[in-house]
Amino acid sequence: MFTSSWRYIVDLVVIVICALTVLIVLTLQRPPAQVSRRWIPYWAAWFGSGLLTLRGVAGLVVNGRSDPIWWPIFLVGGVLLGMVAWNARPRLGFIPEW
Repeated sequence: MFTSSWRYIVDLVVIVICALTVLIVLTLQRPPAQVSRRWIPYWAAWFGSGLLTLRGVAGLVVNGRSDPIWWPIFLVGGVLLGMVAWNARPRLGFIPEW
């Protein structure tokens, strides 16, 4: 299905998405007062977490033991990104400046 040019393009897109994810995580680790429009990286982290987790579970269901590398990476990445988003959630009694 993939020719060498398609695989190259897909790899580049994945690299860009990974770089954006790193920036989102670093942004969410900063204090809320230092980040304007904090809701954008917050919801992007939840969206990415859902997609990664869904891909990991789908890989587990479809491939099972035949692919012991990729589906666990997606699943663990989704759970970790979800933990970052959970840690960055607005606290009760605190009104963030979003």
